[in-house]
Amino acid sequence: MFSDKPILEDEDVTLINLGNDVFSIPKLNKVSKKCDLLLEISPNGMIKPRFRFFGKGDSISKEGALVECPEFYFSDFQVKEGNSYVGFDFGTSNSYLVRFASTQQEITAARYPEFTLSKRVKERLRELELKIKNLREEGMFTAERLSDHAKNQALDFIFHSNKIEGNPLSKGETEDILSQPEMRRLSEQEQEAKNSQAAYGWMLDNFETIFDQPQAFIREINRQIMENVKAGGGQYRTESVSLSGMSFTPPEAASVPAFMEQLGSEIKGRGADRSPIEFAASVHTKLVSIHPFIDGNGRTGRLLLNACLISLGLPVVVVNYADKERYLQCLDESNQGDLSSMVEFFIDFFQEQLTEFSTVPVVPDAEVDATIAAPSAPLDSRADVIDQAMREISPASLEGPLAAVMKAKIRRFQEVRLAEYAAWKQSFLTVLAELKAIVQFFNSNADYTRAGYGINLRDYDVLALEKYEDISSGRRASRTWFVGLEILGPDSRERLLFFFNRASRSIAQDPKASRISLAISRFDGSRYQRLSAEPITLREIGYRDGELLFFSKDAVLTSSNVRETLESLLKDVIESYL
Repeated sequence: MFSDKPILEDEDVTLINLGNDVFSIPKLNKVSKKCDLLLEISPNGMIKPRFRFFGKGDSISKEGALVECPEFYFSDFQVKEGNSYVGFDFGTSNSYLVRFASTQQEITAARYPEFTLSKRVKERLRELELKIKNLREEGMFTAERLSDHAKNQALDFIFHSNKIEGNPLSKGETEDILSQPEMRRLSEQEQEAKNSQAAYGWMLDNFETIFDQPQAFIREINRQIMENVKAGGGQYRTESVSLSGMSFTPPEAASVPAFMEQLGSEIKGRGADRSPIEFAASVHTKLVSIHPFIDGNGRTGRLLLNACLISLGLPVVVVNYADKERYLQCLDESNQGDLSSMVEFFIDFFQEQLTEFSTVPVVPDAEVDATIAAPSAPLDSRADVIDQAMREISPASLEGPLAAVMKAKIRRFQEVRLAEYAAWKQSFLTVLAELKAIVQFFNSNADYTRAGYGINLRDYDVLALEKYEDISSGRRASRTWFVGLEILGPDSRERLLFFFNRASRSIAQDPKASRISLAISRFDGSRYQRLSAEPITLREIGYRDGELLFFSKDAVLTSSNVRETLESLLKDVIESYL
């Protein structure tokens, strides 16, 4: 074990190698009492110890046997190049004073996340940056508009961010909890919602400090998220963690302080000469990869993402629970060093935000000031009567006959909508089941596989109720990936993507049809594009009164057999492209 002060009997000592590891000395023929100790000390405070033991009278006595210890972090280690010395005490009453030798090569902490970005995604970023530039010149991104937009997104952000982490509260339950004062003991799930509300509000009030004190900012967000839920909020973890359902293991706890120091330095750079979207996505993903806290890392990372965006004069984004599987896949890919899919994920969300901003008229500052400064109209006798009536409303009157009727009407409306959603969802799950059956049959055919053909399927998310209701009500929402297909041939491959979106005009003109359909897009070598001029018959799948509707470019297809239609789709792809 390593300590920054002498280890005396009957005295508690703070260890700086938290693992307190125990190693066996390699099997040697008579071990010498002498050993060499090499400490590699990086500028960020990471220390890597190596011991070399020697034997007597055997073949390795000259080179010795090397024992490597895990890295640990020492924040107060201030030795610089020059006439500096370090003392070591091995508990044998013998102290050793050793010259500190500095090398020219800077030693950096191992495995700090670094990402690459594909040329295709860089091109999409350039297109988005041009659109952002035009909106800035039109005065779309004023501080007031960004603030109002962020406040309007609060409920959606809190609900979806917690839902991604497994919180079972519905959106309605979340809204109810957030609107109530804390007058009773809250369950853990309710406390999580309240904490996220506090952390989101704190982020909006203090986002300007993110570039000055990034580590303090991040730790305060996590502290608020974990308050009264789990101990240790805001404190860097001191133990190893594993991530369920992920192929990635976060770094050892001893590496966390050094990695966070590097992340803090990166954030202080404000993303200079980088796309704000790429910069925000990168620091969000690096935080989640480092996993500095024992819990709440995902929620902290998404708040960090939005703090960076709003600090750089851009609107906040909400990662929708309906896109959880795609989001987790992007995190998994980024942990392999490629940030492309994660950046593209946020580009898709951001496009929706820009569309929303560009459709809301900009009110000139003078007009806003005049509206705020306009004096109130004088009260007349009629206003006094109305005011008196409002004052006389009591909680009891709110439970009168009118309220009771409306309560029953709303309950019935909600039941009908829930039943409609359940039927709609089940119909599209049939599409997924049939696709899986077709793929399994195709891949089990030995003749196909010997010839070099195969199909890979990846299912993502069924549209969640909240997003279903958003789209049904005409509110803007980003598309949700449902199923991805990769059709392999001997010399080439084709990729298709099924995603939920607002139904096209050919479906929407039917008053009984759902406003949400399953569209099909093809990867053109750069991005997924909705089918347009391709020699593929099936373009879109709609829903009406318990049945699926299959659409070509201009009309409803005659076949209503799900498997037959999907097999025809694959036939068109293989026949035309493979």
